Amino acid sequence: MYGATTIELCDMAEGKLGAYVHQKIHAWDYAACRVILEELGCKFSDLEGNEISWTYNGGLVASIPQIQEEIVLNLRAIKAVEYKMKVYEQHQQEAFNQLISDFNDPNGRVMVIAHRGEWSDAPENSKQAVLNAMNLGVDMIEIDVQRSRDGKLIVMHDEWVDRTTNGGGRICDLTLDELLSLKLKQSQGGEAAPLTDEHVPQFKEIMSLVRNKVFINLDKCWEIREDVYQVLLETQTVKQALFKSDAELDEVEAFLNSKPIRPEYMHIIHESNAHLLRNPDVVLRRLKPKAIEFIFEEENSPFAAEAAFRLFRGKCRVWMNTMWDSLCAGHSDERSLKASAEGWGWGIERGVNMIQTDCSPQLLAFLRKRRPVY
Repeated sequence: MYGATTIELCDMAEGKLGAYVHQKIHAWDYAACRVILEELGCKFSDLEGNEISWTYNGGLVASIPQIQEEIVLNLRAIKAVEYKMKVYEQHQQEAFNQLISDFNDPNGRVMVIAHRGEWSDAPENSKQAVLNAMNLGVDMIEIDVQRSRDGKLIVMHDEWVDRTTNGGGRICDLTLDELLSLKLKQSQGGEAAPLTDEHVPQFKEIMSLVRNKVFINLDKCWEIREDVYQVLLETQTVKQALFKSDAELDEVEAFLNSKPIRPEYMHIIHESNAHLLRNPDVVLRRLKPKAIEFIFEEENSPFAAEAAFRLFRGKCRVWMNTMWDSLCAGHSDERSLKASAEGWGWGIERGVNMIQTDCSPQLLAFLRKRRPVY
């Protein structure tokens, strides 16, 4: 029985092929044909253009030297691109490993969370907003996850699609196909916002996009956490997604401890559950949270923010939201843009080391100015 290589080389001898390249060619595959082909002017070489070796697994046969030279040049160019891609992927993995290390350090550097992505030049909660945030160099991106009528997970903040798309209705009343047919409005949407070519993203799309690149903060999805966790398993992103809730400790503990890969978790403390501050060690011991998110309208109400930060500082990360005043006693993005020391700086000086913002570029610039190696 003749092998495929012998048949291809016979086709070359008949003039049906101009060249034949095989990465796993063996000497015995072409030995019988080589003398005849070389007499016809064909050129034998390895994939680098050198004299082919009897022990070399891989070879190139060309009908004329010019074709052989052209193929070798193309193969070298492909190899150079593959090498650059390999180096890039290695650097990317190293950067992500460092990001994980930073995240796991309660005393680590300040981390920047892009609220609904970087949407100044893209629709909020869109794939482009996520890409923009990654290109900026943020550490984490907050997205909102909801479930369609047919049980599929999509990314959108509101329960209704009206503000951010060209459609209408509640997400829970629409099928996935109906949601995917909608186009997203620019930035934060609204009646006057222009329509874009961006479509409503599925949750699994976003997680596949960010895999081994950046952390994701999961909002609005505690009630559908089981479905969310399954997608994280499927996309191999469990350890780079941060669940959060203000649920009862028993409920949270049961969810976290029931999973084959323990989810990352952050507990929210605000006016309704400020009693947890009376015994913070219970929260830390039972939930092992990577961070505590604080929501406070005034510096001393519903609790003394600085004292609350101090209870958890060094034991887990301390998270502050600065998108609007009522989340952070006025130490918001708006105030930070006028006097950063009174906004973001206020929190950082008191132990905050995770800040969720709508102004990621400006916060990153502020942090680099504070610490140039950031």
